[in-house]
Amino acid sequence: MKKLLFIVAGLCAFALAGFIAGIVFEKNATQAILTIDNQSGSVIMTAVADHEKGSAIAANIGKNRKGRLIVFTKGKTRFSLKATLSNNRTIYSASDLSLKNGDRIGVMVTDSTIDVSTTLK
Repeated sequence: MKKLLFIVAGLCAFALAGFIAGIVFEKNATQAILTIDNQSGSVIMTAVADHEKGSAIAANIGKNRKGRLIVFTKGKTRFSLKATLSNNRTIYSASDLSLKNGDRIGVMVTDSTIDVSTTLK
C-alpha cells in the first residue's frame, strides 16, 4: 500500500511540474503562425519561410487546402516565402516582409503569386 501511495504521489508531482512548465513556456512563446492557402492548380510540395533566425517548412498542401507554418523567433524579424509546386514551378514572395511574436498571417499562393497581405485575428 505504501508503494502504491509513493507511486501515485510521484505521478502527481510529475504532472504538476509539467503543468507549471507549460504555463511558464506558454507565456514566453516566441512564435508567429503563417496560414498557407493553396489556391494554385497544383499541390504545394514545399512552402518555406526563410527568416533572420532560420527557416520553417510545410509540405504537401493539397489544391484548395490550407497548411500552417510556425515561425519561432524572438521579437520582430524579416522573412520571405518560397513555394514549390508539383508542376516543378517555384514561386517567391517579396523578401522584405516582417512579422513579430504572436502574429497570425494569411498567405495565399496562386499559380503565379504569393500574397501575404492578409492579417488574421
